[in-house]
Amino acid sequence: MEKKEDKDRKFETLMQNALSDQQFYIPDNFADRLTQKFNIRNMKHRLLTEWGLKLLIIIGVTGGSALVFILSGSDIISSFIHNYYPIILILIITVFIFFFDQVLLKLMFFLKDIKKHNSK
Repeated sequence: MEKKEDKDRKFETLMQNALSDQQFYIPDNFADRLTQKFNIRNMKHRLLTEWGLKLLIIIGVTGGSALVFILSGSDIISSFIHNYYPIILILIITVFIFFFDQVLLKLMFFLKDIKKHNSK
């Protein structure tokens, strides 16, 4: 039992020394800034996850539709294959617009709200 009491005393003295010796300064708004950074990181992760899920659903539906057209022997797919450059360009523009709408705009409005909250 003495060993436990000795450990407790050592811990208490260590904590008292650590709390009484102020070698560093923590600003008053440290917790607020830490919470704000956590919220921003969490928001980015959530928005990117949602965007990726929506993009995978769109790719899956498009791939399924293309598979149905290929298996049905339709000539639409062959016309797409011969004109692939404009189709790829349209897809890249659509993905960029979708990313901008689903991720960047929401993130910018979230950051604007945080700045507005901090200025009050």
